[in-house]
Amino acid sequence: TFIVFIIILLGVILVGVLINIILKPLNEISKITKEVSKGNFNSRINIYSNDEFGYLSRALNKALDEIEKLIKNVSGKLNLIENLEQNNIDLENSKKAITNLLEDIDNEKKHVEEIVEVRTKELGEEKSRLISSINSLSFGLIVVDMNGNVILNNSSIFKILNINSVPKTIFGLSKVFKSFDLLKTYTECVNTQETITIDNVGYLDRYLKIYYAPVVNINKVIDYIILIEDITE
Repeated sequence: TFIVFIIILLGVILVGVLINIILKPLNEISKITKEVSKGNFNSRINIYSNDEFGYLSRALNKALDEIEKLIKNVSGKLNLIENLEQNNIDLENSKKAITNLLEDIDNEKKHVEEIVEVRTKELGEEKSRLISSINSLSFGLIVVDMNGNVILNNSSIFKILNINSVPKTIFGLSKVFKSFDLLKTYTECVNTQETITIDNVGYLDRYLKIYYAPVVNINKVIDYIILIEDITE
């Protein structure tokens, strides 16, 4: 009877040991399975035996490694997509800003063009009035630039000098006068930068009064003006 009791006791202990050997890996696997179901893919099964449980543990750990690697790849791609989307948003905002800037520039350009057009029209009208005023003068007017070129004259000069066209230079104009050195007096005006008036200049059958003066703009001589008046009585 005692021997039977011993045998039964040993059987119970053996069954308990076997149950513990079987249940421990199962509990470990169950624990990791619960962690995975919660989204924790960093957990691993710590079973290194060479039985079926060890094989299953290694297979599950390998699967978890692959899943974790896949998650990292997917996460990286998602981050890349988010960055690309943000870059696209920034690019779109930049395009809108550039478009708005170009529209502002175009509007400003149109505004400037309108101002230039109006001002050009006004200057044209002022020029027409000035030329009309110059041509209405009873005395002849000639403007000579710094290089001695005739750049402006009025219509009265043709009648006073009895000519059909005005020479293009002061040198050519001086040749119109036979008994008076127009070039010499003009040169004196240029050298002295002072006004010079010559009375009773004989010309054909009449007498002229010639007036020379520098044209000054902001303390700088830019042209010379010659006025010729018929003073014949």
